[in-house]
Amino acid sequence: MKTERINTIKLISPSNEYAEQIVEYCAEFYADGGKAIFDGGGKIQGMAHIQNFDNPFDWIESCRLYEKYDTIPNREHTTATQYLTVRESDNKVIGAIQLRHELIGHELLNFGGHIGYSIRPSERRKGYAKEQLRLCLEKAREYGLDQVLLCCANTNAGSRQTILANGGKYESTILGGESGLYVERYWIQL
Repeated sequence: MKTERINTIKLISPSNEYAEQIVEYCAEFYADGGKAIFDGGGKIQGMAHIQNFDNPFDWIESCRLYEKYDTIPNREHTTATQYLTVRESDNKVIGAIQLRHELIGHELLNFGGHIGYSIRPSERRKGYAKEQLRLCLEKAREYGLDQVLLCCANTNAGSRQTILANGGKYESTILGGESGLYVERYWIQL
């Protein structure tokens, strides 16, 4: 009988079943019990503008709308598929990752890339980010992409290692627009 590794993860579409866990996930990024994120707090990478929503249910619905061009709320944005990363052994949301289907606009082409992701702070340094990105690259292949752009701040050693571990090839470093951070750009061939 095959035994499941405790750190086996899967990517799933956000659903109302995970609303409470989404709030808990955000709470790890914000010290006020998770409420700041739904009151206009800062953004969390890989969570599709969650800071613009009053509750997780509206964010979940928005994720569904962005999957198809016919339903996308803002035609200036690209279609995208949002995933929650769930540990199979306890069904806990340990990460979030978004696959953008196209690089539309200056921001995505220079600073955002095809994929944005995060791992909850308490679950970092366990190999989840590397596996989460690997699983998302499989989804990108299924979607028909033959290469993807990933970007990270030059100060984010963890993200850089995750990208390199998945075959990232360095292209350039550019100064980020409003952030003032230097952003490293990597391509991964699929």
